[in-house]
Amino acid sequence: MKGILFLCWFTQVVAFHPWSPYSWEQKTIRQLPDYRNQTALREVTNILRRKPPLIFANECEHLKRDLGRAANGDAFVIIGGDCAETFDDFDTNTIRDLYKMILQMGILQTYCHGKKTIKIARSGGQFAKPRSQPTETRGNFTLPAYRGDIINSIDFTEAARMANPGRMLQAYAQSAETINLLRAFSSGGFASLYQIQKWNLLALRKGILGEQKLVHEMNQALRFFYALGIPDSHTLLTQTTLYIGHECLLLPYEQALTRNDSLSDRTYDCSAHFVWIGERTRFLDSAHVEFCRGIENPIGIKLSKTTNITELVMLLDILNPKMQYGKITLMTRFGVDDIEEYFPPIIRAVRRSCQHVLWCCDPMHGNGKIVNGTKTRYLEDIEKEYKLFEMILRQNHCFPGGIHLEMTPRNVTECISKKNTASGFPRYESVCDPRLNQKQAFDLIRTI
Repeated sequence: MKGILFLCWFTQVVAFHPWSPYSWEQKTIRQLPDYRNQTALREVTNILRRKPPLIFANECEHLKRDLGRAANGDAFVIIGGDCAETFDDFDTNTIRDLYKMILQMGILQTYCHGKKTIKIARSGGQFAKPRSQPTETRGNFTLPAYRGDIINSIDFTEAARMANPGRMLQAYAQSAETINLLRAFSSGGFASLYQIQKWNLLALRKGILGEQKLVHEMNQALRFFYALGIPDSHTLLTQTTLYIGHECLLLPYEQALTRNDSLSDRTYDCSAHFVWIGERTRFLDSAHVEFCRGIENPIGIKLSKTTNITELVMLLDILNPKMQYGKITLMTRFGVDDIEEYFPPIIRAVRRSCQHVLWCCDPMHGNGKIVNGTKTRYLEDIEKEYKLFEMILRQNHCFPGGIHLEMTPRNVTECISKKNTASGFPRYESVCDPRLNQKQAFDLIRTI
């Protein structure tokens, strides 16, 4: 009882404590690199503070309203993209193909279920990665762990692994170019439903989409639009909204891109529309929680079997004291073996808290396996976890609101079927975690 009273007191203290973009520095800091040159770090963050924002306040509010609809079961969220963006793989074709992939998945979902699909790309900022260990050892050499291109390089040398604040400027420049290109795709006719019709036919011929009947039905629906005289220049058919999201991890970067909106006098993290707190930074007195407490962006929280239910309810009160709809997305990553045991008590506790949340399934991160010395994920486990996620929520009178996938349009072989373990990994390209390729992601969306 004393412990619960202390936690309640702690929540009240945090909720009413003055917040600033710098207040996280007084909290417990984990998963941040050790920048040896603090002068260089200050110079870089000062440059970033003068840079234009990557996203805008009204876009965050639109996303918040959309996520509120999904929490009520009136829409569905697809969050997808690379495990970690890199500087070397940056090119127009990769951005275009990921955009096409997310749009096609969204159209399939909307057509099959009659609900709006909210699309969030893990792109334009997904550079930093949390690490379970601060160092990596190869042979007799131990160096700092690779934490993503925004921090250091994957090359195993002392110079490459040193945290370099100057890499934040390159990450910002690449994010700006990526987001500008995605905006152009969204409003320039590239996202036309009639264009997607051609993509689907091409994907069908390449064997990426195996559902010929479904593609035929969608094409018939488009012909119906034509017959009604709806032109292909109609805004609803030629434009779409794609939001940007990434893990809120490298706080000096996030802080430097925090802006106060002059119209509303509210503060936003202008590095992305949607940011989430990961498994390793989700704890009371966390610097990452403190930073997210003061921004108006929609916030995600990753959940697993290590989640302390009492603390989770407190985090909801800290991050969403006004109980805004669409503010909080709870992203489950239990793994297929643990979701049935650990998920139901969390649902019941959140419902008792009266917080209105969106439930989103991340069936990737809890299902890691080592096969023949290679980190992978079984496709069967990914599919089964999502189905269990949906079943458990419906049993507890809640809506399954979305899915979060690490995926790539490249024809990689990083996630495999249990039936094909002997085939190995002929095209394993990820610098961090294994991703679904385009066909695997489409198969999953069609199945669920």
